[in-house]
Amino acid sequence: MTWVEDGVRSIPLFGRPLGTPDGSRRESSSAVLPEFIIGPENRLLGTAVESVLESTVPSYSPLVLYGPSGCGKSHVATGLVAAWTAASRRRTALYLTALDFARELHDALETQTLDDFRERCRRTSLFVIEDVGLLAEKPAAQRELVTTLDACEEEGKFVVVTASAAPAQLAGLIPALTSRLSGGLL
Repeated sequence: MTWVEDGVRSIPLFGRPLGTPDGSRRESSSAVLPEFIIGPENRLLGTAVESVLESTVPSYSPLVLYGPSGCGKSHVATGLVAAWTAASRRRTALYLTALDFARELHDALETQTLDDFRERCRRTSLFVIEDVGLLAEKPAAQRELVTTLDACEEEGKFVVVTASAAPAQLAGLIPALTSRLSGGLL
């Protein structure tokens, strides 16, 4: 951790390359934000990130990062995955977008490999699912995510979820998923 002046500090988080504001990639865009800057406006998030990286017992799980596009949710989520796995070889992480989660679940059901899919999602010590609001109108994927969240909690795994809005404001989510996502730190 690096400390800077006026109470602002940073946590090294090695995120993904930055794109253009519309999300597309430019060939010359290879910039990566090397750290997460913590100031008075996001001190709670900084505390949560530090807690996840330094703890062996989930104190904030699920950790739900929500806000409008471009506010840094994905940077923090991907940075957590990189920092988590860099801290120890025994720390494993799985990062999936919500649409990939739904797609892989569908494929597992089609190929009768549901147990393998579940094992993949649940064997890691950190499970990150990006943009959970995209599971709206996908009740089977939502129910599977609920059972995955329950299994991760029971086994003491860390879960990080990103969303465009607070879980209660995401239309189309089943009540069980909204409840699980509202039970951690938002």
